[in-house]
Amino acid sequence: MTDPRPPGDPGTAADEQPYYVLGGRAMSRSLARRLRAKGHDVELLGGTNGANSGTGDAVESDATATAAVPPGSTVVVATRSDGRNLRVANLLRARADVDRVLVLVNSPGRVEAFSEAGHEPVCATTALSKTLVDCL
Repeated sequence: MTDPRPPGDPGTAADEQPYYVLGGRAMSRSLARRLRAKGHDVELLGGTNGANSGTGDAVESDATATAAVPPGSTVVVATRSDGRNLRVANLLRARADVDRVLVLVNSPGRVEAFSEAGHEPVCATTALSKTLVDCL
């Protein structure tokens, strides 16, 4: 998808397509609130946080949530399961022509796998520990 703004024009938040945040946990809701507070349009799709990421219902829920994301979107996938986050991110890449997928990674040992799959991993453990150290 091409950006209709002239080169160097940052535009405004109103010019942007909405960000899509997938995940029903507190972190997803907090992220959506913070993005809105910064003036961004945000769609929170909460159906991707089932208790067992291997169930047929969870897979169907993931597919339904990813189908709601239009082409050219920026998406943050943030459920509590690394396996589910990777599956949803892969579905987005395969079925929705998204521009950018940021994926929450709960276990630092899995960051490389997410990167190799073509996603932008954000490690919860690393981000939290860095923030806490910065606060001290």
